[in-house]
Amino acid sequence: MAVKPQLMLTMQYTRQVLYGVACLISWLLAGCELDRSSFLDVSYSIQSPPLPSPKGDYDQAVWLNDHEIIFLYAPLQTDGQSGKARSPHRWEYQLMLYSLGDQKPNPISVSKPVECFSGWVSALARLPSGTLGNSYWCNTLSGRTQFTLHAWDPAFTSTRLLLRYPEQFWARAFTFAPDMSQLIQHKDGAAVDDKLYRVGLDGRMEQMLASYKRARAPDWSPRGNPIALVANNTLPEPRSNPFTALTGIGDLLFYPWDLYVMDADESNVHIVWHEIVDANLLRWSPQGDRLAFRGKYKGLNGIWVLTLSSAQLTRVWPGYNSFDWSPDGTRMVIIQRTNDGGSEVTQPTIIQVPTLSGGQ
Repeated sequence: MAVKPQLMLTMQYTRQVLYGVACLISWLLAGCELDRSSFLDVSYSIQSPPLPSPKGDYDQAVWLNDHEIIFLYAPLQTDGQSGKARSPHRWEYQLMLYSLGDQKPNPISVSKPVECFSGWVSALARLPSGTLGNSYWCNTLSGRTQFTLHAWDPAFTSTRLLLRYPEQFWARAFTFAPDMSQLIQHKDGAAVDDKLYRVGLDGRMEQMLASYKRARAPDWSPRGNPIALVANNTLPEPRSNPFTALTGIGDLLFYPWDLYVMDADESNVHIVWHEIVDANLLRWSPQGDRLAFRGKYKGLNGIWVLTLSSAQLTRVWPGYNSFDWSPDGTRMVIIQRTNDGGSEVTQPTIIQVPTLSGGQ
């Protein structure tokens, strides 16, 4: 007798829940190995109508509050001679405040510092204070690269400088403690030598997980603990033969990451999921009970949601796209990428994130 798909999902979920209960009991004692033999895939059953929004290239999204989303967005660019659409330059991207109520976009002005020959907004994140945090990439007049970290407060429609990083420090993803007393900063190492630093508001920096080969994509739980990240404690040895050296670098670039959580004091570091290719953009749900990330798992690209209490992994979106949680944790805004006559088109969409239960 054939088993109905709905029943199969229920059986799979029940098995994961039972294992998760046993996992929680043993977690504090010696850690546990999660059952990674299966996952739920609801990505193709989720409706995703696009948001009415201006045409252009959407790169990142931050769901700021119940009524507003901020996008890193470049207006549609065309070639001056042919009139055809072209890919925008990094300095053509701007911040756009999108109102969900009247579906009205409003640009956010970001001034280029006088010491910058060129510059643009880089990584975005919602801060625990309810404001927008963004890093700014500055190519200085002296030919160096410097990143700064800023906060934008919608109540005052202004930005303020939070931190200035050392020159040539390639700042990427960042995450603040819930009390805004410190942050964790990812220093880009091209997926080969990525590092994490604990940074005080006075600018003092201390490397975290120094014994690890690489680490990136930190996200601090709104509960205060734990901190999520992807890292590797070991990596394949680089190839010494000059004819295979480039292949060796490729091996590292596509070597899968492990998903970790740890306490704020760097204790209780342990793996919660293995072997995710190109894993990044980690985001705790606002309630701190689920962890979302993008990456390729078992050959499938997607946005994935891990419920740690039940060891349940669910693919909620079938593409490798930027996303963010809604403030109530029930929805996601996703930058959808589609192909239109050979050209890539991006458009924001909002999906309902399924709440799994025994009947799901």
